[in-house]
Amino acid sequence: MKVYLERASQHGKFLQEQEEEFESGRRHLANMMGLQIDSLNQNDIDDALKYLMPSGLFDPRARPRMKPPKEIYPSIKQAQFSADGRPYHSLFYTGRSNFYQTCFDLEEQINGLRDYEDNQLKSGIIDPPSDSKVYVSIFFNRIALI
Repeated sequence: MKVYLERASQHGKFLQEQEEEFESGRRHLANMMGLQIDSLNQNDIDDALKYLMPSGLFDPRARPRMKPPKEIYPSIKQAQFSADGRPYHSLFYTGRSNFYQTCFDLEEQINGLRDYEDNQLKSGIIDPPSDSKVYVSIFFNRIALI
């Protein structure tokens, strides 16, 4: 949990630095284009970049861009721990808690269907297929064996 909290704080600091750089660049861009900083939106930024840095590159990923850091860098997952450091999910330490939870739920459904089928067979509502082999245990007493 300590590692996670340290990583989250580092990511927060990194995003804060990137946000400050973005705002600084936004101010400089507005100053160069003669626009008001308050009225500068993302479309204005994109148009200004096209005007100031024309590019003959066909791939949009290779062209210059200036996006807010929250759009570029992925956000990290929120804490999955309680205040005392225990994980919320019982299968957290498996590494794939959602996968194993789905497998567990699927197994419960299959067992429920088997129980339902057994109850239907016992009550005579459905008949077993003729090619199935139903094993029945027959108990003999000592007299029957003689």
